[in-house]
Amino acid sequence: MAEKEELHSRTICASTRAVNHLFAANSCPLCKGYQIHPAYRGRKGSFLFRCPVCGIIFKVPNCIELSNYYSLILAKDIKAESTPLEVVSEIYKKVLSQLSRDCLIVDFGCGAGHFLEFLADAGYRNIIGVERSLRLAIHLRNKGLEVRENLLQIEDGSVDVVLAIEVLEHLEDPKSALAEIHRILKRSGSILITTPNQKSIKAKVLRWRWKEFRRPSHLIFFDRNSLKRLLEEVGFSRARGLKDIYYTRYRPIEFCLNLLGLTGNIRFLAFKD
Repeated sequence: MAEKEELHSRTICASTRAVNHLFAANSCPLCKGYQIHPAYRGRKGSFLFRCPVCGIIFKVPNCIELSNYYSLILAKDIKAESTPLEVVSEIYKKVLSQLSRDCLIVDFGCGAGHFLEFLADAGYRNIIGVERSLRLAIHLRNKGLEVRENLLQIEDGSVDVVLAIEVLEHLEDPKSALAEIHRILKRSGSILITTPNQKSIKAKVLRWRWKEFRRPSHLIFFDRNSLKRLLEEVGFSRARGLKDIYYTRYRPIEFCLNLLGLTGNIRFLAFKD
């Protein structure tokens, strides 16, 4: 197990070093523009940067901090790297429950597999998880679930629905990942995305103290406009926000914040036409 954890750490460090090289050029990781400027100054003198061209906020990842974070959280509780069950249930009821049980669903960044297990229990017969953590992938395969290490292992035009639940903010290159998702989807296939909202009321009030900004594994932050623009750039259409998926018990408040684009999370559904 120690060897597997070491391999995972080396993988994170290698990918992060490549990203550090990109950031060292003072360019946006998404649009490669050079007009970036500091948005917030965080702890230990670190900065969050804003790109005025594509609208994202991003941070320069710290290889050691990122590796230690993943090693610690997985050692503490493997279930911590998964979508909370109340969120799984809400998304299922509002979006997935009407789908045919024979459709192919891919959970991209499936973590400890809460969504995969939920869908299997609901009778879906064709579900695939994609998870780059070796430890988590082995954990799920031992449970009898099908897990791939990356999207490249999935055929073109074979998937009906892709779930990307709280994943994009962890990626060094979300544009390439979305392009791969567009490739594997069938015509009229869809992607469901949730990701922290950099224009949420909490982000505006707490600034760099917002918990989503402070998490070492969160690298890139979108608002509605920047995420919709990115989806359209890689070929998706009919991108729309989902205003009736709730993450908290305070539904009237969350509904109002959602209408104003101020909720803590963006929830988008987009299609490949």
